[in-house]
Amino acid sequence: MLLQKAVEVARLHGLRDLVADLRGELQKMKPEELGLQRYEESTEIPAQVVDELLVWMAGGADWRECLSRYGAYGPPTGAFEENVDSVQEAMRNYPLQFMFERTVLDGAGRPIRRISTEQEHLDAGVIVRETDRSLRWGHFAPSCLKAIFEKHPRPAPEELTTFFTTDFIASDVAERIARSLLLYLDGQFDESLHVLIPRPEAVVRELCRLIEAVIAESPQPCESRAAPTWWTRRSRAGSACRVLPPSLEGGATCRSCRTARMSPSWLTG
Repeated sequence: MLLQKAVEVARLHGLRDLVADLRGELQKMKPEELGLQRYEESTEIPAQVVDELLVWMAGGADWRECLSRYGAYGPPTGAFEENVDSVQEAMRNYPLQFMFERTVLDGAGRPIRRISTEQEHLDAGVIVRETDRSLRWGHFAPSCLKAIFEKHPRPAPEELTTFFTTDFIASDVAERIARSLLLYLDGQFDESLHVLIPRPEAVVRELCRLIEAVIAESPQPCESRAAPTWWTRRSRAGSACRVLPPSLEGGATCRSCRTARMSPSWLTG
């Protein structure tokens, strides 16, 4: 995109006022003004496979065993190493699509990242694969919860809080997770999501603290920072977490000079 290129050139030459004006023009653009074309694909999953999953998920002795199965299923993104291997194989077999520079857009059509190097293509390919697999699991996850609580009685709030409390999940966080699930079972989906959203980050931050993974950036002036990039750190537990600077969430902001947010690979997209 020419405007995005112009922003980069203006930033390179220190033309701050021009950068601000060009960013404003970028933000005004709508997806339909970008000249993009829609491509769709479909995947068929046999009904028998789905039925077997639901029967297994709800087939525990009680709701505790069923929720343990639900939580242990996956991860929704698939195994990180397998995703990397799949993308690398695609890069070897179909190299043409990975040879050209491309721009990643957010949901509003704004550019949030430019991909040009081989490593950037690999990272982006893994993110796309993880996102796709997570979205597919999202179609079946509600049916699994429905199957569990159609067969087993609804737990009390105290029981759920005790169930979710672990060495890595504090009781106050567990209480909020329990509350979110109960709201979901009551059909209050928006309220359930609002209660739940901050909790995975709290859990991941606690895990990172325990394994001594870096979750904060040293404060630096906005203008002196290079463009933020994704990076992956493999923890001693073998799981992957990514640091997503807030500037990638919707345009550069001064928040990117403060603490970077942590999000587990199964939440990225």
